[in-house]
Amino acid sequence: MNNIDDALKFQREQQDILIKIGAYLAPIGVFLEKCKGDQSFADDINAIRRLQPLVGNQSFLTAVDQFLSRYNYIAYYGGISSPYHSFANLLAQQTLPSKKKDTSTFINDIENNYNVMAETLIAIAQIPLPPVDLTIKAQNPFTAYCFITHILSTVRDYLYVMDPWIDATLFYRYLYQVPKTTKIRIISSSNNWGNKIEEVESVEELFKVEYPNYGRKDDPTLHDRRIITETAAFSLGGSIKDAAKKSEYTIVQLAETSRLELIKNHFDNW
Repeated sequence: MNNIDDALKFQREQQDILIKIGAYLAPIGVFLEKCKGDQSFADDINAIRRLQPLVGNQSFLTAVDQFLSRYNYIAYYGGISSPYHSFANLLAQQTLPSKKKDTSTFINDIENNYNVMAETLIAIAQIPLPPVDLTIKAQNPFTAYCFITHILSTVRDYLYVMDPWIDATLFYRYLYQVPKTTKIRIISSSNNWGNKIEEVESVEELFKVEYPNYGRKDDPTLHDRRIITETAAFSLGGSIKDAAKKSEYTIVQLAETSRLELIKNHFDNW
């Protein structure tokens, strides 16, 4: 993918699908919470019938199918469609005396399907961009920000950043969006920070209070800029803090062998 418009289109479509799945799951999650608080809620026929129209949204399923088909991730479709159909059947059966399950079994079946769809939601969120080789035009820093933010939105397990010229904006523009349980490792070179050292270290200390899996080390020889996640690695044409502000900014996805080599050489024993 070498067109920034195509890349941003993918980002928008992916976020839209994630919102749709999350919105679909929300009332089911509320129903489960009420059932866990009082199992008798699962026997409330009116509550079940109020939920039925919310889980029967065919357009939701069509939209997910179209997105996954367009980007060749159709294998995830079953993780959405199977719970979708199960929810409809389970709720309908529970209103029929001859088909009704005992309360605990019914709640358990709903919860199992909820968990499958929720896990699939996370998997879809982690779908990386199709291999990219992009150039963002100068004076388009917001485009660069949106693109880098999307890369970080796929992170769950670990995030590694190599950038000699970081500043405090790295924390409050980007890293705060990563889950607090994620392993975050930064390699930089404080020799390049100039009079920003105190600011970076001050913000960093605040960040570490809430992100205990964060760590940073200095490498005075570092020159390249990289973002590495569990799904992809990218070479950046400049420091993250200056992305596309004054000059063209390249973002190139590295081969999987390069991603693994970077992890082995810089992060495995840390």
